[in-house]
Amino acid sequence: MEETELRNRLDALAERTAPPAREAADLTTSVVARHHAQRRRQWAVAAAVVAVLVLVPAVRALTAHEPTPAAPPSEQVDVFGGPTRGSLADDTALIDAIQRLPWIRAGDPPDDGPSMTDLHVVWADDVETERWALVAGIVAPAPPAVPADDAPLAVAWFVGPRGATADQLAMQHLIRDVDRHLPTALTGYRTGGGVFHSTTVVVAAPEDRIEVSLRPEIAASGTVTRQFEDVPPREGVAVVFDTHAAIGDPTLHYRVLRNGAYVTLRPDSEVDSVPPLDRDPTAEVPVERLRDAPSGHPGDSAAPTIIADLLAGTGLPPDQLVATVLWAGDLPSVISETARATVMAVRLPSGAIYVDGVLGLDGGAGPFAVHCGSELRAATPVERLVVVLHCSSVPPSDPPDAGERLIVLGPPEATTARLLDAQGQVLGSNPMVDGVAVVPMPDNLATVEVLGAGGDTLDARAPMGVADLTGD
Repeated sequence: MEETELRNRLDALAERTAPPAREAADLTTSVVARHHAQRRRQWAVAAAVVAVLVLVPAVRALTAHEPTPAAPPSEQVDVFGGPTRGSLADDTALIDAIQRLPWIRAGDPPDDGPSMTDLHVVWADDVETERWALVAGIVAPAPPAVPADDAPLAVAWFVGPRGATADQLAMQHLIRDVDRHLPTALTGYRTGGGVFHSTTVVVAAPEDRIEVSLRPEIAASGTVTRQFEDVPPREGVAVVFDTHAAIGDPTLHYRVLRNGAYVTLRPDSEVDSVPPLDRDPTAEVPVERLRDAPSGHPGDSAAPTIIADLLAGTGLPPDQLVATVLWAGDLPSVISETARATVMAVRLPSGAIYVDGVLGLDGGAGPFAVHCGSELRAATPVERLVVVLHCSSVPPSDPPDAGERLIVLGPPEATTARLLDAQGQVLGSNPMVDGVAVVPMPDNLATVEVLGAGGDTLDARAPMGVADLTGD
């Protein structure tokens, strides 16, 4: 491989990874950084080696229990027009002052924010210990010859302490190119009692009906669904509290019903200002081992990211999870001397199993993690699992690099991993020791059959992709 090509691929790898968490403060910083980075980019790489939890806020139609699929609300209602809503709407002086606030974050230079016209305070209210305000406007200059109703709309959320003056409110989130006819929502976080608490404010049209699902539900079969409950809005605004929230992109989804049609969305989250917890939730998940642990390696610090990402994706409390390291071992790496691979199975409250694999490496800027793939499995004993992973210390290439590895795990009686292409042709057969085979990644691999001593097939699986925990 030429030096330039390798450097480009290493740079790309560095962009899509983040250091694993160690201390409680590092956990918050790591997960926050990873989620913000993943909001800004999506990778189209091989299904087995991907960034985890790429949750870009977007409008998503939900196939629900109704006989017909959902559709965006048909009536063209301007969600952000009309009189100011909220308990502070009658405080004219305050509303006028909020309307004049610059659209910049606290500490940013005054000229950093956009120039705005046609500003309007959509909603302002005190929410528990904070004061929130949503302001809409048009980024100046508006495109020429564009009708006012079609000019690109932007909205900004301002948050401060309860009872704050306008000057004490800071812009927390800015959204450009807003659809005037669709609702918007923001989730903010705070800490207390060793856990995260979240507040989500949903702003819809005054006559809209709002339903909320706090987190996905994962059945024993591994199926992910959501249950939505009515949240009575006040003037089209609903406020939802979650006393056991997960940091990162919100697990909460909301849907708005208007004239018999509905649309399901995710709120934005602004997590930069969240103080760290005084504890590490990942450390509260008991971790067992199916096989003996290898000697220590710097890459072992990547293993907790599996639990951290699962906690963030499901919103489950750590005391409801039990993790088992199925296998850990070292793989070749072009970045450091070796990379430590860890394959973990986490039992969820329903009995379903979440399986994930991660590579821990020591890069030039310190340790970081690369996820190899994940799956949700139906309830089963973890010692019976068959797991197939494609792990690589650099973004996968075609054909595979010499450093790319296929990891195949099975029960102790598994003796052979037979590699098949898409046509069912055998690419090779590899012995399994203690139910494990680690081999160079073959080209055109589609399926791995795991065989017992008598040649019977214990299971056949493709390399893991990425588990969808959203319930969409």
